[in-house]
Amino acid sequence: MEKKTKNDKLAGMTYAQLEKEASAVLERLQKGDLGLDESKKEYDYGKALHAEMEKRLEQMIAEVRDKVKEG
Repeated sequence: MEKKTKNDKLAGMTYAQLEKEASAVLERLQKGDLGLDESKKEYDYGKALHAEMEKRLEQMIAEVRDKVKEG
C-alpha cells in the first residue's frame, strides 16, 4: 500500500477544505500552548497549505484570463 505524502493529501482537498484547515492551524498556533516541535510542524503545515492555495488561485486567474482572451 502506497503512503500518501502531505502534498498528495493537500492536492486532494477542495479549496474550501484548504481554507478551513489553514484556519484551524492558525488557531492552534495562536493558542500558544504547543511545544516548540509541534509549533514548527504546524507552521510548516500552514506554509504547505498556503502554497497549495496560492497555486490554485494562480491557476484560476490564468484560466479566467484565457477565457477573457477567447472572448
